[in-house]
Amino acid sequence: MTMLTLTEKQKENLNSHISAYKEWLSTSDGLESVAEHRNHEKFFKEKLRSDRIDTLTENEFREVYKTLWASGFWGNKDWYIDNKLIRPNGLEKIKLELKNLLYGSGEINVRYDRFRQNIKGFGPSSILNEG
Repeated sequence: MTMLTLTEKQKENLNSHISAYKEWLSTSDGLESVAEHRNHEKFFKEKLRSDRIDTLTENEFREVYKTLWASGFWGNKDWYIDNKLIRPNGLEKIKLELKNLLYGSGEINVRYDRFRQNIKGFGPSSILNEG
């Protein structure tokens, strides 16, 4: 494996962006953004708790999918959920694979690959990037 080394200019550039980001975090926009992200995270942690996934209804699954920021791309989310997620995969299979992805044993990269192979319709930005 090749080790990458940053130049001094690259390090300075990164440090500059980090400093600017830290400053932004203390602004009202930054604080609002952090609060929005924490609320979003709380929603998914509650809806996708390990003890709730098995009993997730189709309507609850719809709510979860529609809340994904990555799903904002789809104008007619209900059509996408019906035709690209539930019909091709089945809700029970989605729940099984979600539970394995989020709470299964083994390396996360293996669980991620399994989910991608077994469940059609979820893009990379919909998996694991909402928390």
